[in-house]
Amino acid sequence: MSMNTSVIVNHYSYRVQWSAEDGEYVGTCAELPGLSWLDESPAKTLNGIQKVAGEAVADMEANGGKIPEPYGPLFV
Repeated sequence: MSMNTSVIVNHYSYRVQWSAEDGEYVGTCAELPGLSWLDESPAKTLNGIQKVAGEAVADMEANGGKIPEPYGPLFV
């Protein structure tokens, strides 16, 4: 993952919430809605979804895909 890509991923909007259905926390990324990560603690969940987002963006970059821009202050 390039430096620019890692900066982009660090500016993405992440959400971690409890999933009663799964009995774990679920993490999602607003800019990459197809991704999620389940884990036993909020911190591990956030770390996991950020790692998966970074891998997804690196794959997009390697294959010439369009990398989503961070929503930043536009996300409500």
